[in-house]
Amino acid sequence: MSSIASTAIQWINQHLPDGYTAHGSTPDPRPERYITVQRSGGVRTRYRDDAMLIVQVNAPTRSQAADTAEQVADLLLDMWRLPEIADVEIHSIADVSLNGPPVEHRYQITAEITTTT
Repeated sequence: MSSIASTAIQWINQHLPDGYTAHGSTPDPRPERYITVQRSGGVRTRYRDDAMLIVQVNAPTRSQAADTAEQVADLLLDMWRLPEIADVEIHSIADVSLNGPPVEHRYQITAEITTTT
């Protein structure tokens, strides 16, 4: 079984807005638009895994990061269509831009994805 972060990266890349790619860490060189997905915690039992994911959307402008984060959150909610996904919850969508220099426009999605193990 692949990690839920890897599954989320594949799902986002299959349905992503143009110009974005999702990765497990910040790509080098850093493109103008990209998304990172990392597991930040969660509870795992013998029968299920409630994974907390941090998904960050980086874009040229704050409004583009915000709009794309909303689209990505909707994509994550649609992951229930995968047979291994039992539920998806979005806990927050927040502006975590860095004022720089250099300025980095970034929105962060905190999501909980439940799978059966």
